[in-house]
Amino acid sequence: MMTLTKERVTIKFDRIFKTSKGLLGAVHAVPKAEIAGVSLEEGKTVDINKLHRILGHATEETIRETAKFYKWKLIGKFTACDACRIANARQKDVAKTTNTKSTVPGERLMFDISSVSAKSYGGNKYWGIVVDDCTDKVWTVLLKKKSDLGSKLVTLIKTLKGLGRW
Repeated sequence: MMTLTKERVTIKFDRIFKTSKGLLGAVHAVPKAEIAGVSLEEGKTVDINKLHRILGHATEETIRETAKFYKWKLIGKFTACDACRIANARQKDVAKTTNTKSTVPGERLMFDISSVSAKSYGGNKYWGIVVDDCTDKVWTVLLKKKSDLGSKLVTLIKTLKGLGRW
């Protein structure tokens, strides 16, 4: 058994697995929160918000139907929990068009990325396009990974600044 201690907390790696490259230590962890299961007899009374958590944050309708099926009596008023509010949060849509146009070259760059059906001879799978809002000039970049777009944009901007284009 291996142990790891930091300040007053000790973790005991009580499961050791042999792998092709050595050993893997694991911990059998039991959550302190309620275990997702309920064992209620017919006619039992249960708080609706507690049942909401036990049933995996089910909707109020699902909770009421489940309680009705098992003949459980619900008490309390259903309130949306923080976990459900966060899960249902939605970012505001980003506008696809604008009514304003930049008057300064390089002030506003618009870009998009797309995949291509086959890799290029250089091994690139993605195609990026950059458009300057003021001048309508277009630059394209080929990318091996989508995540390469950021560094390619920085390189493009530095190059254009160095050439005195902006």
